[in-house]
Amino acid sequence: MKLTFKIIVFTFLSFSTLIFAQGVTNDIKISKKSIEKIFKNSIYQPKNKITIPSNPWFSDNSKYNADTIQIINSNIGVNPSICNVKNWTFYRKNSLIITTGSYCKEPPTESSTKLTDYFDVKIYEEDNQTFLELYNQKKLDEKFVVINIQQYNSLSYINEKKYTITLQRIEKNACR
Repeated sequence: MKLTFKIIVFTFLSFSTLIFAQGVTNDIKISKKSIEKIFKNSIYQPKNKITIPSNPWFSDNSKYNADTIQIINSNIGVNPSICNVKNWTFYRKNSLIITTGSYCKEPPTESSTKLTDYFDVKIYEEDNQTFLELYNQKKLDEKFVVINIQQYNSLSYINEKKYTITLQRIEKNACR
């Protein structure tokens, strides 16, 4: 009887720890305001300098050209199972740099930034949908509709919030 009780308690505590370590998931209402707030709060740039690893938005590079992509913000780093990523580094509220990184081999590598990596971001609402457009040198490069925003509240890290934004690609510049 005692052994059975201990097994039941151990199993319950193990599953509880596993579930709570992942945190609580909330779907965020999709709107221009919510996306701008999430992006703005992810900007950690020192004055007069842009540092690429300071804004940990990333997407799996192997899936980046698919019709639907996810960009993930996590202050605890990139998922170790994803080796090659597209990094989205916001350095102003409506501006970002997109670079490619490879993190599974030592030393980790990051592409150097070029003029074609700098984008202006335009977010707007139309017909009950929220759109995100990326402009490079004032030309539309990519257009997405936002289809989901999830927030994960980590119980492992105090005040740690992770966001996953799911985007459906509508338009992509064939030159890139």
